[in-house]
Amino acid sequence: MENKIESTDIQQNKTNNSEGDFSVQELKLLNLIAEIIVNISIRESYEKGN
Repeated sequence: MENKIESTDIQQNKTNNSEGDFSVQELKLLNLIAEIIVNISIRESYEKGN
């Protein structure tokens, strides 16, 4: 029963995008991945500067 509720929540949270439909959860995951990549890049730049 929980899976059905979760599936319904995901369907209700769909956002239209020119490349396809992404749920809010998918967008949050993509944002988190991007943030991690940026943080790693900043850390590497800082370490090279020292």
